[in-house]
Amino acid sequence: MPSGRSLWIDGKTLIHPNQIATCNNAFTPSDDVLKWAHAVIYAFDLPENQEKGALKVDGKMVERLHLDQARRVLAIHEGRKKARTP
Repeated sequence: MPSGRSLWIDGKTLIHPNQIATCNNAFTPSDDVLKWAHAVIYAFDLPENQEKGALKVDGKMVERLHLDQARRVLAIHEGRKKARTP
């Protein structure tokens, strides 16, 4: 059975505060995922790619739906950074 992260699930309902740190660690985007997200956003932001529906990024085809996922990854990352800042 695939993990929640592999299915782009980005959170979980918790029933006890002791679960928060473990859940945050499990769903915080990894450095590799952040690198991918930045690369996808950069590629679609290039003037010559703004109207394209699909591109090749790091040797793999990505579509506009991946751009949406990349933006969501960065939003989650930013939100978690803010949550950790006192």
